[in-house]
Amino acid sequence: SYKSWQPAPFDPVSIVNILAAVLALILLISYFEQSRQEAVDAAIQNNLELEEANRALEDSRERLRLILDSTAEAVCGIDLECRCTFCNTSCLEVLGLQSEDELLGKDIHELLHSRNRDGSPLPREECQIIRTCTEGVASHEENEVFWRPDGTSFDVAYNSYPQYKNGALVGVVVTFIDNTMKRMHERQIEYFSSHDALTGLFNRNHFEYLVKKADTKSNLPISVIMGDLNGLKLMNDVFGHASGDELLVKTAEAIRKVCREEDIIARLGGDEFVILLPKTPEQAALQVISRIRDVLKREQQGVFRCSMSLGCSTKTTLSETIDMTQKNAENEMYKEKTLNRNRTDTDLINATIMSLYSKCPQEEQHAANVSEICRTIAEALGLPQAEVKLLRSGGFLHDIGKVAISEEILRKGREFTDQEEIDYRQHPVVGYRILNIFDSTAGLAEGVYCHHEHWDGTGYPRGLKGDEIPLIARIIAVAGCYEVILNGRDGPVTHEEALERIRGAAGTILDPALVEVFIKVMTENLSAK
Repeated sequence: SYKSWQPAPFDPVSIVNILAAVLALILLISYFEQSRQEAVDAAIQNNLELEEANRALEDSRERLRLILDSTAEAVCGIDLECRCTFCNTSCLEVLGLQSEDELLGKDIHELLHSRNRDGSPLPREECQIIRTCTEGVASHEENEVFWRPDGTSFDVAYNSYPQYKNGALVGVVVTFIDNTMKRMHERQIEYFSSHDALTGLFNRNHFEYLVKKADTKSNLPISVIMGDLNGLKLMNDVFGHASGDELLVKTAEAIRKVCREEDIIARLGGDEFVILLPKTPEQAALQVISRIRDVLKREQQGVFRCSMSLGCSTKTTLSETIDMTQKNAENEMYKEKTLNRNRTDTDLINATIMSLYSKCPQEEQHAANVSEICRTIAEALGLPQAEVKLLRSGGFLHDIGKVAISEEILRKGREFTDQEEIDYRQHPVVGYRILNIFDSTAGLAEGVYCHHEHWDGTGYPRGLKGDEIPLIARIIAVAGCYEVILNGRDGPVTHEEALERIRGAAGTILDPALVEVFIKVMTENLSAK
């Protein structure tokens, strides 16, 4: 009893009080249990949210790492002491490293950027990355190098970006790429914009630019040498452009051997060369020309000896224009080319013939025999002496186009494969191109081109027939057939047998009227003997 603090009697009131206390205790326990469960649930929820946040953060980090590692550009972070704090895979690959441990915590300036391109030290105060760390100034550089830990260097293009937090500079992110290939391509583009790709000499545009720079009083007297390479078209047409290119290269090398380092040498295009010689009087320029000729005489492309037509002119006062000096040198060159044209053409033709004879020696005797037979027929026809001479030359040169045929096919003589037959049938075309190059042989070109045409139109290369075939070609055809029959690969036959075969070819392969004249004159000659 709270009134007497003595045990209360166990009566209905006590029972009610006990029940009320028990009920209150139950309610209280239930309340606390509910609160505890709510607290547990809240804690579990908080843990779940924390785990989810951690997973999200980890996913974010993985995505960031994936993005960093998937970029071709190398990326690394550094603190304000220039020590590396992170890097991506591209960064390791470019630097030739195996793991981040080789880079993290290292001084980036000392590791990558402490030396210039030539290996000389690069002070920290001149490093743009250090400047970004100290001043918070972003930078971009494309003409510097980074050094790998193995001691090799590479051209680099890099950016350094300052990183701020709450307004304070906290670090720097450096991105860079290996710029070696780009720089190499740029240098190649720059080189080929000013140089001839084949010879390595300056090209026309850059020569004109250099001439303007060299055209000063301090360089007087200035001499200009113009040169024109002989035989380039013949080399290209007969032996192909690869041989022509080799001839150009050898010519350029010969000129380089003679000239000084300060001289300006250019290939103007095709077979034209020019040399500008500062502080060189005319007499010295003529000596240079003489030395170029001497060097070229020792250079040879196949059976062809290198040669050039050369001319020079000298500017001695500022009042003279360098353009006029070049023009005068060009005129001197063409004057020499014209004066020596016949000798040059003869040398080139002889070289071509000798090239053919070196591959197939029997062609020499064949050419000589056909030439004499052509003379005999021309005289029997009563042609003027000039045409007799022309036919004699045509007979001698009628197979000059065979110089472009392989030695294997020439020695084979017959039973060609389909491709060999195609190649063989090109020799009249090649002969036409060769003879058309030179003024002295241009009159023979058409006859040589058509000497394998047949009277009935079954020949090549154009399928002409009858009088469509030039007379010179018809005469060469008769002479050539007779010589081949008489001295063929099947062994020699008598003149009578050869003449009989020629008679059998009249009206199909050969002009029947010419065959009649030929047989008559040959029979008379044989009877006279």
